[in-house]
Amino acid sequence: MAPLVTIVTGNSNSGAQAVHSLMGKYRGQCRVRACFRSAAKAEPFVSAYGQATDLFESVVGIDAADPKSLVPAFEGARFAVIVTPHDHARGMAQDAELSNNMIDAAVAAGVEHIIYVGSWTVIDKSMGAIPARFLATEEHLRELGEAGRVRWTSLRSGFFNQNLILMLKPQIQASGQVFFPNIKGAPVDPGDMGRVAAAIATSADAQVHHGQYYQISGPVVMTTAEMTTKLAAAMGTTASFTPVPASSMEQIPPPVRDLLVWMETHDIPFSDVTARLTGGEHTTLDAWLEANADLLQ
Repeated sequence: MAPLVTIVTGNSNSGAQAVHSLMGKYRGQCRVRACFRSAAKAEPFVSAYGQATDLFESVVGIDAADPKSLVPAFEGARFAVIVTPHDHARGMAQDAELSNNMIDAAVAAGVEHIIYVGSWTVIDKSMGAIPARFLATEEHLRELGEAGRVRWTSLRSGFFNQNLILMLKPQIQASGQVFFPNIKGAPVDPGDMGRVAAAIATSADAQVHHGQYYQISGPVVMTTAEMTTKLAAAMGTTASFTPVPASSMEQIPPPVRDLLVWMETHDIPFSDVTARLTGGEHTTLDAWLEANADLLQ
């Protein structure tokens, strides 16, 4: 019987792409269990793949804050793709605890390999609250691995394309002028996290990925000015860019400001691991903007 892969949560950007890749490109190489907090979030996937078939099933009622609710998510699974949760109502402080709850439930159920979707920010804890969301979970996985209780792979996501929309689009729409820190990085499609997770879960020898930290970046390193130009063009307009110190941006949340201060003097890690593990799939910013034109309105 094909191995069972659990994805929690199935409707997150990375989790959703893992589901689609496993049910598309890798169809038949595994069985897929997508887990959701509610039936409403599960509905698009049930419509696409069925409620309970030989290859796909959905589980609803999953809440990382309630360990008992996690039991049906991991029963019988060989692999688990666990995406760091974030609930704005709860804030960032509980994110690592919620991730660890899911990891503990997976290990208790006998899952052999956990693919954890985390963040590049763990490379320097001085960035503050944002890396703290992920550091404790990476350490927890290391300890479990050293004890021989589970194999694991950590996918360290780069700077997501959605962040460009949130941070730059309002200024482009309002005035065509962008005032933002001068940073450099390779913005990444969060779906590429799911594509890599699916590739690992279906690889001929998943053990080679045990204990690995994979930096998932986009394929092209760009400056803020270059990102601004691309985003404005996708919106059908032009925009100018003026760098401003991140420390002066009092209107943004302190954790984000701390992150931007760090990024002014450090480059976000770059890697081609996405293309290597997926056989060439590596989403450019232009392709992502075209596929997500609705976000630009």
